Amino acid sequence: MASTLKEQGYRKALVTGTSSGIGLSIARALIAEGLLVVGVSRRTTCINSDRYTHLSIDLLKKTNLEVLQDHTRSNPPEIWINNAGQGLIGDAWCPSPDEIESNHRLLYDVPVKLTRHFKNILQGTNNSLVTPYLVQISSLAVELPIPNMPYYNASKAALSSFSQSLLLDNDLPFKLIDFRPGDFDTGFINSEFIKKSSVSGSSMHKKLIAQHKKAPTPTLAAKCLVRSLRSQRIGTVRCGSFFQSRIAPFGTRLLTHKLLHSLIRAYYN
Repeated sequence: MASTLKEQGYRKALVTGTSSGIGLSIARALIAEGLLVVGVSRRTTCINSDRYTHLSIDLLKKTNLEVLQDHTRSNPPEIWINNAGQGLIGDAWCPSPDEIESNHRLLYDVPVKLTRHFKNILQGTNNSLVTPYLVQISSLAVELPIPNMPYYNASKAALSSFSQSLLLDNDLPFKLIDFRPGDFDTGFINSEFIKKSSVSGSSMHKKLIAQHKKAPTPTLAAKCLVRSLRSQRIGTVRCGSFFQSRIAPFGTRLLTHKLLHSLIRAYYN
Protein backbone atom coordinates (compact mmCIF):
# COMPACT_ATOMS: atom_id res chain seq x y z
CA MET A 1 0.00 0.00 0.00
CA ALA A 2 1.19 3.56 -0.76
CA SER A 3 2.87 5.21 2.20
CA THR A 4 1.09 8.58 2.01
CA LEU A 5 -2.37 9.81 1.07
CA LYS A 6 -0.87 11.74 -1.83
CA GLU A 7 0.70 8.56 -3.19
CA GLN A 8 -2.71 6.91 -2.94
CA GLY A 9 -4.08 9.61 -5.25
CA TYR A 10 -5.59 12.13 -2.84
CA ARG A 11 -4.83 15.75 -3.64
CA LYS A 12 -6.99 18.08 -1.57
CA ALA A 13 -8.69 18.10 1.83
CA LEU A 14 -10.98 20.47 3.68
CA VAL A 15 -11.05 20.70 7.47
CA THR A 16 -13.39 22.87 9.54
CA GLY A 17 -12.30 24.23 12.91
CA THR A 18 -8.58 24.58 12.17
CA SER A 19 -7.75 27.51 14.46
CA SER A 20 -6.62 25.21 17.29
CA GLY A 21 -6.85 21.77 18.86
CA ILE A 22 -7.65 18.64 16.90
CA GLY A 23 -8.59 20.55 13.72
CA LEU A 24 -5.23 22.33 13.63
CA SER A 25 -3.35 19.07 14.19
CA ILE A 26 -5.35 17.29 11.48
CA ALA A 27 -4.64 20.08 8.98
CA ARG A 28 -0.91 19.88 9.72
CA ALA A 29 -0.91 16.09 9.41
CA LEU A 30 -2.66 16.20 6.03
CA ILE A 31 -0.18 18.81 4.76
CA ALA A 32 2.60 16.46 5.85
CA GLU A 33 0.88 13.77 3.75
CA GLY A 34 1.43 16.02 0.73
CA LEU A 35 -2.14 17.28 0.37
CA LEU A 36 -3.44 20.75 -0.39
CA VAL A 37 -5.52 21.70 2.65
CA VAL A 38 -8.31 24.27 2.97
CA GLY A 39 -8.87 25.23 6.60
CA VAL A 40 -12.06 26.84 7.86
CA SER A 41 -12.48 28.75 11.13
CA ARG A 42 -13.44 32.16 12.47
CA ARG A 43 -9.91 32.87 13.67
CA THR A 44 -6.78 32.59 11.56
CA THR A 45 -4.40 29.73 12.16
CA CYS A 46 -0.65 29.51 12.72
CA ILE A 47 -0.04 27.19 9.76
CA ASN A 48 2.61 28.56 7.42
CA SER A 49 2.64 26.43 4.28
CA ASP A 50 2.14 27.02 0.58
CA ARG A 51 -0.12 23.97 0.62
CA TYR A 52 -2.53 25.60 3.08
CA THR A 53 -5.40 27.99 2.29
CA HIS A 54 -7.42 29.54 5.10
CA LEU A 55 -11.04 30.67 4.92
CA SER A 56 -12.06 32.97 7.79
CA ILE A 57 -15.66 31.83 8.11
CA ASP A 58 -18.23 31.73 10.90
CA LEU A 59 -20.18 28.57 10.15
CA LEU A 60 -23.16 29.80 12.18
CA LYS A 61 -23.74 32.64 9.72
CA LYS A 62 -25.75 31.66 6.63
CA THR A 63 -23.88 34.00 4.29
CA ASN A 64 -20.52 32.65 5.49
CA LEU A 65 -21.73 29.09 4.98
CA GLU A 66 -22.71 29.95 1.43
CA VAL A 67 -19.22 31.35 0.80
CA LEU A 68 -17.73 28.01 1.82
CA GLN A 69 -20.17 26.11 -0.38
CA ASP A 70 -19.37 28.34 -3.38
CA HIS A 71 -15.62 27.93 -2.77
CA THR A 72 -15.83 24.13 -2.94
CA ARG A 73 -18.44 23.73 -5.67
CA SER A 74 -16.11 24.02 -8.65
CA ASN A 75 -13.16 22.13 -7.14
CA PRO A 76 -14.35 19.63 -4.50
CA PRO A 77 -11.85 18.17 -2.04
CA GLU A 78 -11.48 14.40 -1.95
CA ILE A 79 -11.40 14.45 1.86
CA TRP A 80 -13.94 16.52 3.80
CA ILE A 81 -13.60 16.67 7.60
CA ASN A 82 -16.38 18.21 9.73
CA ASN A 83 -14.49 19.06 12.90
CA ALA A 84 -15.63 22.53 14.04
CA GLY A 85 -17.18 22.48 17.50
CA GLN A 86 -17.53 24.09 20.88
CA GLY A 87 -18.16 23.01 24.44
CA LEU A 88 -21.20 23.99 26.49
CA ILE A 89 -20.67 23.39 30.20
CA GLY A 90 -23.51 23.49 32.68
CA ASP A 91 -26.26 21.14 33.76
CA ALA A 92 -29.49 20.92 31.80
CA TRP A 93 -30.82 24.10 33.42
CA CYS A 94 -27.83 26.48 33.19
CA PRO A 95 -27.36 27.39 29.51
CA SER A 96 -29.63 29.92 27.89
CA PRO A 97 -31.90 28.92 24.97
CA ASP A 98 -29.61 30.85 22.59
CA GLU A 99 -26.54 28.98 23.87
CA ILE A 100 -28.29 25.64 23.45
CA GLU A 101 -29.38 26.51 19.91
CA SER A 102 -25.90 27.69 18.85
CA ASN A 103 -24.32 24.57 20.31
CA HIS A 104 -26.70 22.24 18.45
CA ARG A 105 -26.44 24.16 15.18
CA LEU A 106 -22.64 24.03 15.12
CA LEU A 107 -22.30 20.43 16.29
CA TYR A 108 -25.15 18.91 14.29
CA ASP A 109 -27.04 21.18 11.86
CA VAL A 110 -23.96 22.60 10.13
CA PRO A 111 -22.20 19.22 9.63
CA VAL A 112 -25.43 17.80 8.17
CA LYS A 113 -25.73 20.72 5.75
CA LEU A 114 -22.09 20.38 4.73
CA THR A 115 -22.48 16.61 4.32
CA ARG A 116 -25.38 17.13 1.93
CA HIS A 117 -23.36 19.78 0.08
CA PHE A 118 -20.35 17.45 -0.20
CA LYS A 119 -22.56 14.71 -1.62
CA ASN A 120 -24.08 17.09 -4.18
CA ILE A 121 -20.79 18.50 -5.47
CA LEU A 122 -19.25 15.02 -5.74
CA GLN A 123 -22.13 13.83 -7.89
CA GLY A 124 -21.53 16.77 -10.19
CA THR A 125 -17.91 15.78 -10.91
CA ASN A 126 -16.35 12.60 -12.25
CA ASN A 127 -12.68 13.53 -12.29
CA SER A 128 -11.60 12.00 -8.98
CA LEU A 129 -9.11 9.11 -9.22
CA VAL A 130 -9.91 7.97 -5.68
CA THR A 131 -13.03 7.32 -3.64
CA PRO A 132 -13.63 10.51 -1.60
CA TYR A 133 -13.81 10.47 2.20
CA LEU A 134 -16.15 12.17 4.65
CA VAL A 135 -15.02 12.32 8.27
CA GLN A 136 -17.44 13.38 10.99
CA ILE A 137 -15.66 14.29 14.22
CA SER A 138 -18.11 13.17 16.88
CA SER A 139 -16.89 12.14 20.35
CA LEU A 140 -16.50 9.28 22.80
CA ALA A 141 -19.13 11.24 24.72
CA VAL A 142 -21.57 9.46 22.39
CA GLU A 143 -20.91 6.31 24.43
CA LEU A 144 -19.51 7.80 27.64
CA PRO A 145 -21.28 11.12 28.34
CA ILE A 146 -19.30 13.92 29.97
CA PRO A 147 -20.86 15.16 33.24
CA ASN A 148 -22.48 18.61 33.12
CA MET A 149 -22.37 18.77 29.32
CA PRO A 150 -25.77 17.32 28.32
CA TYR A 151 -26.27 19.47 25.23
CA TYR A 152 -22.78 18.78 23.88
CA ASN A 153 -23.28 15.04 24.50
CA ALA A 154 -26.69 15.06 22.82
CA SER A 155 -25.54 16.98 19.73
CA LYS A 156 -22.51 14.73 19.23
CA ALA A 157 -24.74 11.67 19.66
CA ALA A 158 -27.10 13.05 17.01
CA LEU A 159 -24.21 13.58 14.57
CA SER A 160 -22.89 10.08 15.21
CA SER A 161 -26.35 8.57 14.71
CA PHE A 162 -26.67 10.48 11.43
CA SER A 163 -23.31 9.08 10.30
CA GLN A 164 -24.20 5.53 11.31
CA SER A 165 -27.43 5.85 9.33
CA LEU A 166 -25.52 7.01 6.25
CA LEU A 167 -23.32 3.93 6.50
CA LEU A 168 -26.42 1.87 5.73
CA ASP A 169 -26.70 3.60 2.32
CA ASN A 170 -25.18 1.42 -0.40
CA ASP A 171 -25.02 4.33 -2.83
CA LEU A 172 -22.91 6.79 -0.83
CA PRO A 173 -20.53 8.71 -3.13
CA PHE A 174 -17.87 8.69 -0.37
CA LYS A 175 -16.37 6.52 2.33
CA LEU A 176 -17.33 7.62 5.83
CA ILE A 177 -15.59 7.60 9.19
CA ASP A 178 -17.42 8.38 12.44
CA PHE A 179 -14.34 9.55 14.37
CA ARG A 180 -14.81 9.51 18.16
CA PRO A 181 -11.99 11.23 20.06
CA GLY A 182 -11.81 11.06 23.84
CA ASP A 183 -10.22 13.70 26.08
CA PHE A 184 -7.31 15.58 24.50
CA ASP A 185 -5.20 18.41 25.84
CA THR A 186 -6.75 21.23 23.81
CA GLY A 187 -8.40 24.56 24.60
CA PHE A 188 -11.81 22.95 24.15
CA ILE A 189 -12.70 22.83 27.83
CA ASN A 190 -11.60 26.44 28.42
CA SER A 191 -12.87 28.09 25.23
CA GLU A 192 -14.34 31.57 24.98
CA PHE A 193 -17.80 30.04 24.74
CA ILE A 194 -17.31 28.19 28.04
CA LYS A 195 -15.82 31.24 29.75
CA LYS A 196 -19.13 33.03 29.17
CA SER A 197 -21.14 30.25 30.81
CA SER A 198 -22.51 30.47 34.34
CA VAL A 199 -20.27 27.65 35.60
CA SER A 200 -16.98 29.09 34.33
CA GLY A 201 -14.42 29.12 37.11
CA SER A 202 -16.40 26.74 39.30
CA SER A 203 -14.73 23.80 41.02
CA MET A 204 -16.35 21.46 38.49
CA HIS A 205 -14.92 23.49 35.60
CA LYS A 206 -11.45 23.50 37.18
CA LYS A 207 -11.58 19.72 37.60
CA LEU A 208 -12.49 19.26 33.95
CA ILE A 209 -9.57 21.49 32.93
CA ALA A 210 -7.19 19.44 35.11
CA GLN A 211 -8.52 16.21 33.57
CA HIS A 212 -7.88 17.47 30.05
CA LYS A 213 -4.34 18.60 30.91
CA LYS A 214 -3.52 14.98 31.74
CA ALA A 215 -4.89 13.79 28.39
CA PRO A 216 -2.87 13.09 25.20
CA THR A 217 -2.02 15.93 22.81
CA PRO A 218 -4.21 16.43 19.70
CA THR A 219 -1.29 15.25 17.56
CA LEU A 220 -2.24 11.71 18.59
CA ALA A 221 -5.78 12.21 17.25
CA ALA A 222 -4.42 13.49 13.93
CA LYS A 223 -2.07 10.50 13.59
CA CYS A 224 -4.90 8.12 14.38
CA LEU A 225 -7.16 9.67 11.75
CA VAL A 226 -4.48 9.77 9.04
CA ARG A 227 -3.64 6.13 9.76
CA SER A 228 -7.33 5.26 9.35
CA LEU A 229 -7.55 7.15 6.05
CA ARG A 230 -4.43 5.47 4.71
CA SER A 231 -5.79 2.02 5.54
CA GLN A 232 -9.18 2.86 3.98
CA ARG A 233 -11.11 2.39 7.23
CA ILE A 234 -14.88 2.83 7.20
CA GLY A 235 -17.23 3.22 10.16
CA THR A 236 -16.47 3.98 13.81
CA VAL A 237 -12.91 4.90 14.81
CA ARG A 238 -12.18 5.61 18.48
CA CYS A 239 -9.09 7.52 19.58
CA GLY A 240 -7.67 8.71 22.89
CA SER A 241 -5.80 7.30 25.84
CA PHE A 242 -5.63 3.50 25.98
CA PHE A 243 -8.17 3.47 28.82
CA GLN A 244 -10.66 5.79 27.10
CA SER A 245 -10.48 4.39 23.58
CA ARG A 246 -9.91 0.66 24.23
CA ILE A 247 -11.14 -0.25 27.71
CA ALA A 248 -13.87 2.23 28.65
CA PRO A 249 -16.17 1.56 25.63
CA PHE A 250 -16.53 -2.06 26.80
CA GLY A 251 -18.20 -0.68 29.91
CA THR A 252 -21.23 0.33 27.86
CA ARG A 253 -21.75 -3.34 26.97
CA LEU A 254 -20.75 -5.08 30.19
CA LEU A 255 -21.85 -2.78 33.04
CA THR A 256 -25.22 -1.67 34.31
CA HIS A 257 -26.10 1.99 33.66
CA LYS A 258 -25.92 2.70 37.39
CA LEU A 259 -22.40 1.34 37.75
CA LEU A 260 -21.23 2.91 34.47
CA HIS A 261 -22.48 6.35 35.55
CA SER A 262 -20.76 5.96 38.92
CA LEU A 263 -17.46 5.20 37.19
CA ILE A 264 -17.85 8.19 34.83
CA ARG A 265 -18.47 10.48 37.83
CA ALA A 266 -15.38 9.10 39.53
CA TYR A 267 -13.25 9.54 36.38
CA TYR A 268 -14.20 13.22 36.18
CA ASN A 269 -13.99 13.65 39.95
